[in-house]
Formats: sequence, structure tokens, C-alpha cells
Amino acid sequence: MRELSAREPVWHDGEFVDQPVHTGGAVPHWSRWEKSATTFGPVGRITITTFAVLWVMSAALRNPLTILFVLPLMVVLIRSVWQHGWVVPVHRTAKHAAPAAEPESQGRLTGGEIQRAVVIGHLARGWRGPLLHR
Repeated sequence: MRELSAREPVWHDGEFVDQPVHTGGAVPHWSRWEKSATTFGPVGRITITTFAVLWVMSAALRNPLTILFVLPLMVVLIRSVWQHGWVVPVHRTAKHAAPAAEPESQGRLTGGEIQRAVVIGHLARGWRGPLLHR
């Protein structure tokens, strides 16, 4: 066999996993506008963009040289905020598991918790004195 000669395919039919084929239910998709697991929704994106633009404007008014440093940071920030996100919509017929019940607070501290708080308070007080009075 020669170096660049044709060879049989590495993947046989049905072995290679490519793009998933959805036949029903919720179809995942890329979105720049919808909220996903790793991106903000429209309100968060607009809010962060507004604060970034206001920050650049305030930096420009205070000292025009800061634009050299602030503007590239804002470009990176805004690009990361407005990146595409893989959105998996919730299917209407999907059954949601009931959230695990959180332990209810008793409202009272146990003896061990009180003792621990007192010891930590004394340690913090003891370390604060030598640090402040040098």
C-alpha cells in the first residue's frame, strides 16, 4: 500500500455520530437571543451591554487615555455576553422531577454550634489585636 492511496473508510455506516436527528419533541438550536445554560437572557445581555457602554463613556469623560485600556476590555466583554448559546427548550410533555426537599431550619442553635461560634470569635479577636496594634 502506498502512502496516499485510497483506503477503506474508517467509519462504517451507522458508526459515526454526526449531527443528531430530531424526530419530535423539543429541538435544540443555537441562539444569540434566548437564555441558555451558559448565556444570559435578553434582559441580562441588554443590562450588561448598557453598563459596559456607560463605563466606556465615563472613562472617556474622566481621562481620554483610559479608552486605550477600557475599550478593548469592553469589546471582549460584549462579545462574550452576546455569544451564541446552545438552547434546549423544555418539551411540554416532559415530566419534571420533583425537587429534593431542603432540610427545614430548626431556628435554634445547638450547643456545638454555639461553642464553635464562640471559639471562632475568640480566635478572630485574638488575631485582630496584634495585626492592628503594630
